[in-house]
Amino acid sequence: MVKSIHVQLDDATHERISRIKNERNETWVEFLQSAANALDENGHERRETPSDEHHEVSVADDEPSQQARERDVLDGILEGWPEPPAQKRGARRRAGRRVLKFLRDRDSGVTRSDIVNELADDVPVPNQSNDTWWRKSALPALKRARDDNAVKFVEGSKLWRWGGD
Repeated sequence: MVKSIHVQLDDATHERISRIKNERNETWVEFLQSAANALDENGHERRETPSDEHHEVSVADDEPSQQARERDVLDGILEGWPEPPAQKRGARRRAGRRVLKFLRDRDSGVTRSDIVNELADDVPVPNQSNDTWWRKSALPALKRARDDNAVKFVEGSKLWRWGGD
């Protein structure tokens, strides 16, 4: 079952939690799930108890995780983008990364509308409308990935697909 919630926050609280959510590169749902998981049944912060167990380090512990390798691929595609001024650079880069991750995680292609409807509110760039967010944050990331042969744009269907030629 899916539930919907509506919450009203003051500007300072909204800015703070939005910043944290964006730094974690999470959707609102992921952010709320992380927050809920950090609380116990009574709504108090979970406290980890020290363990007497010893952790044995194996060769596998030194290998980069799948998530880290995937992050490196996305960072490589977006390296050097966007160009200065850097005022909104971090927000635009987070948006671009989420667009590429969204596309990579889909079995089928996605349209501009799919991307904007799913992500524009979750990874906003200050003072950007959805149209501006698409033109200045999402589309440039997709074009960089296309130039890097990581994604393909199917002209007739207007679909973006992960995996180039």
